[in-house]
Amino acid sequence: MTTIDLECGISDIRHFLRANYPQLACAIQPINPDVPEPFPEEARLLSPNAVSKRRLEFAAGRHAARKALQLLGRSNCPIGKGQFGQPMFPDGLIGSITHTESLAVAIVGTANNQRGIGVDLELVQRFKPDLSDAVLTPNELRHVNDENQLAAHFSAKEATYKAIFTTLGKVIGFQDVELSFDELEKAFSAKAITGFSSMFPIGKDFLNGRVLTTQGMILSVALFG
Repeated sequence: MTTIDLECGISDIRHFLRANYPQLACAIQPINPDVPEPFPEEARLLSPNAVSKRRLEFAAGRHAARKALQLLGRSNCPIGKGQFGQPMFPDGLIGSITHTESLAVAIVGTANNQRGIGVDLELVQRFKPDLSDAVLTPNELRHVNDENQLAAHFSAKEATYKAIFTTLGKVIGFQDVELSFDELEKAFSAKAITGFSSMFPIGKDFLNGRVLTTQGMILSVALFG
């Protein structure tokens, strides 16, 4: 099991986001008992039966999102929740929230500059080879040789699907999109391989993303404009 140096991981994630996405507002929030309480409007979105761990994760994600909004001049804005649990940002803005058990990350941008934004943070140790067939297309399987590559593909797909959902409001499956990775650049592109929407023609790349691996964690960001 990989030991996570959280401070080092946060530093790496912050540098990665600033270097690659200066046009977006990005914020990071450690998950601990000191996380500020969510706004009342946000707290009501949680199930009354939610355990303390889930409440902390939710509060950290919402706090990270509000910190990102502050960078865009939007203060004290509650973050709602859509039909499928997705965060709902103020008019004119789109964004994405992700978390592990110890860290939350939020990314927000203006809707006139980006149509889709997705971010995903995962622990590498979560992924085992028996997940491969469910997560990867046959072509992707040919390019995955170990647990790290499986985790990277899964995380990148999660970020991709979040970005697509920003635009379509539609949940799609793992086999609807295929990723191509540039291992040297730690970057990926995505293309539709089923006709889930006329907005994304089959076989045509529509999205670019990047992946960071640090301290046993994988962060993926997917964007399209």
